[in-house]
Amino acid sequence: MRPIVKGNEPPSLTRHRQTPHGDFDNYREKDELRHALVEEQRSICCYCMCRIRDDRFGMKIEHWRSRTAHRDEQLRYGNLLAACRGGEGQPGKIQH
Repeated sequence: MRPIVKGNEPPSLTRHRQTPHGDFDNYREKDELRHALVEEQRSICCYCMCRIRDDRFGMKIEHWRSRTAHRDEQLRYGNLLAACRGGEGQPGKIQH
């Protein structure tokens, strides 16, 4: 598996983290975040290494440490990765 070297976070994520009540759910610049994550991972899923694209249909933003258990890390760029959809919507036996 190829290591992921984290780069600089998108400026919109920095700004949003500094706003009162800012969390992942009300972060509106997810397209910018998707682009940064996919670019630094060279269009490769963080788990299975399949090709991904930087749109909401071609990948998902993954929190390495879960948002529910680690609320203080939900907007930390080092905790965010780009992952494929893993066969979402398909029968369980062919999801990954």
